[in-house]
Amino acid sequence: KLKRLRLSGFSQNSEFVEIVVPNLISLKELDVTVKELSDKALNALKECSKLEKLHLVGYCQNPELVEALLPSISSVKELKMNVGSLNPSAGEAFKECKELERLHF
Repeated sequence: KLKRLRLSGFSQNSEFVEIVVPNLISLKELDVTVKELSDKALNALKECSKLEKLHLVGYCQNPELVEALLPSISSVKELKMNVGSLNPSAGEAFKECKELERLHF
């Protein structure tokens, strides 16, 4: 019942997220340096409905990732990620995050 996973320093790839994250259903905090996420890795993150803190750092993620991910992790309180310029629909996705207290781009 791992609740916190911090993997900073070395960059992980999407396959790591695809394989490891679906097995961590109790995860509340994820801090990982990761290259651009694949659709499969995005789907794995969507399953982490208990996430309160998500840090995806190191590489710039595309705005479509933000738009697709946020509605699934509406309990997130802290979000940190490198993102290219946000489009209006990605901005709209933040409406789903009613618990969001801290946002770092």
